[in-house]
Amino acid sequence: QFTVDGAKIGTELAAGPYTVSFNSATVADGNHTFTATARDAAGNTTAASSTVAIKNAAPVLSCNTPGNNRFTGCYYTDRAWTNLAVVRTDPAINFDWGFSATPDPSISHYDFSVRWSGNFTFAAGTYQFSLSTDDGSVLYVDGQVVINYWGEHPAIPVTATLTLTGGSHLIRLDYYQISGRASAALNWT
Repeated sequence: QFTVDGAKIGTELAAGPYTVSFNSATVADGNHTFTATARDAAGNTTAASSTVAIKNAAPVLSCNTPGNNRFTGCYYTDRAWTNLAVVRTDPAINFDWGFSATPDPSISHYDFSVRWSGNFTFAAGTYQFSLSTDDGSVLYVDGQVVINYWGEHPAIPVTATLTLTGGSHLIRLDYYQISGRASAALNWT
């Protein structure tokens, strides 16, 4: 015997063992009818159905998880990192959108921002970080500002040298585009 929304449905079957099968059929307006059929050892059956509405929910975007040895790229439709439009995995930061291209069709070429973050494994040693962006950016390593390249400017490379312990380090780059050419590139050696 089945219970659907608290009501008993179907007939009570004799002693088991029981087998149950489920079927689903789409009906009008995105509703689905699910039917469960139980069969006991003597061959008796009982069935119950329920119709439910299935709706495609908009995906919930989240930038709370940095990538592992790659970047989680969080793309915003404004320069204040408030209107999140796209979250994707970027293996590297090496983008040149030129004067008209965009990171995504949902984002305008002007007045957008990106926050990339990833946990990367480093051997102990001294590293040179090289950053080139058009327009502003700030590079963080383990929450500390390493390069502050804020403001409206063309893509002129800047570097910083940093000694790191062996292990995982959080790399984060905040970038925004005002107008004109748009590009962002980060690497380390």
